[in-house]
Amino acid sequence: MRDALRRAAPILATAALLLVAVGLLTPSVPLRAAAEGHDPLALGILGSAYFAGFVAGCLAAPPVIAGLGFRPAYGVLAAIAAALAAALLATGDEAAWLGLRAAGGFALAALYVAIEGALNAEAD
Repeated sequence: MRDALRRAAPILATAALLLVAVGLLTPSVPLRAAAEGHDPLALGILGSAYFAGFVAGCLAAPPVIAGLGFRPAYGVLAAIAAALAAALLATGDEAAWLGLRAAGGFALAALYVAIEGALNAEAD
């Protein structure tokens, strides 16, 4: 039991950090968009783009992760998700945000799949 927990601890710790970061980012994006004067319809479309990317990530991630392995895929996807979050700060353009939010949803869904797969691989 202790050995399984020791193997899963790094995965759980990084998952906790990821969830905190996503929890901070999720309300920040619409608040910034509203502060920049984007209309409510654009805010709704931005939210929808995130979840469209999330669904696509759930469907497309398993074969990619199977080819790379859980840990390498997690590292690459975490770097992509961080870069996408940082890119949101670089622009206020609605079209750019649309693509960034969809790509961010894709990356986060793939990260969650990688985390779940890694935890299942470590389970006894």
